Amino acid sequence: VAENMAAHELRAACGALYSPSSPTNTRQQAMTFLAAAAEQDGSWASCLELVQSTQDATETRYWAANALFAKARRDRGGLGAEPRLQLIQALATALGAPTMPPP
Repeated sequence: VAENMAAHELRAACGALYSPSSPTNTRQQAMTFLAAAAEQDGSWASCLELVQSTQDATETRYWAANALFAKARRDRGGLGAEPRLQLIQALATALGAPTMPPP
């Protein structure tokens, strides 16, 4: 898995994982790929891009939001104030909540 994971790679893997026509081994490969990608520091921006997209499948956006949640929980304190605010605002927007004022 590349250090700077591109959104299109994550999108393709989510498509393979969630497609009912994907063979079992393809789904397993996609799941392994996505799990490894979610662990990479370089996946923050790509996951955020997917969450904010209105063009991506709901499953893809859900996976990206879940990956961001897990990263934020795991890396608590490792994310700077500005990126943390961007993340909160992007997730609030994606969830349809009003954006939060800066702390």
